Amino acid sequence: MELLIAAVLVVLVPMTDKLIKIMQDRNHTRGEAEVIHAHALADLARAHGEAEIIRAHGEAEIIRAQATLPTARTAPNKGVGRA
Repeated sequence: MELLIAAVLVVLVPMTDKLIKIMQDRNHTRGEAEVIHAHALADLARAHGEAEIIRAHGEAEIIRAQATLPTARTAPNKGVGRA
C-alpha cells in the first residue's frame, strides 16, 4: 500500500508543478493584458480630452470672428424692390 502511495505521489507531484507553472503563466499573461487595456483606456481618455480642447478653441475662434464682423442690417431699405 505504501508503495502504491509513493508511486502515485511520484506521478502526481511533477504534474502538480506543471499545473502550477501553467496557472502562473496564465495569470501573468492576464495581468499584462489588463495593463495594456488600462493604457489603451488612458490613451482614449487623453484623446477625448484633447478633442474637447480643440473643439472649444474652434468655438472661441468662431465667436471672435463673429464679434469682428459688422452688424448686418435687418430692416430692408425703403426704396429697394418697389416697382
